[in-house]
Order: sequence, then structure tokens, then C-alpha cells
Amino acid sequence: MNTQVLEELWRVIQERKSNPSEKSYTCKLLADRKKLEGKILEECRELLGADKREGKDSIQWETADLLYHVMVYLASKDVDFDEVLGELKGRMK
Repeated sequence: MNTQVLEELWRVIQERKSNPSEKSYTCKLLADRKKLEGKILEECRELLGADKREGKDSIQWETADLLYHVMVYLASKDVDFDEVLGELKGRMK
């Protein structure tokens, strides 16, 4: 499993949060809680319907979208992604 991609994405999100730019989609989401929450709900629905449309490729695409938006949400709430990973690890039996 390649977790480096998630680590790099987290760094980019944190960078956008620290240094906002009007051109950045991530910054727009961080500045608009309703938009961000709406995107998470939208991506959840799209993921759940993905296998009906295009199968595995669509599921991968929609999962990537959902993960990105959830990570932006975590950053907006000052929840470190490592804390979430630690919670997951703690739940493993």
C-alpha cells in the first residue's frame, strides 16, 4: 500500500490552509464550510452509485474524490490525519 500519496496530499492541504490562494480549489473549500460539507455528501452518493455506472474504475475515482474532500474537512477542523490513522490502528484486532 502506498501511503506516501496520502502524506503528500495532506502536506499540500496544510500548505493551502497556511497560505491561501484565491485560485486554489482547496482554499475555496476551506473558506466555505457549507460547500465543503455539500461536496462530501455529493462524493458519498457518487461513490455509492459508482459500481452501477462504470464498475471498478468509477469506484476508484469516486473514492479518491471522497478521501480528498474528507481530508480537507479534517484540516478545516484542525484534526491531524495521523490522529485518524492512529484511531484506525487502535481499532484493529
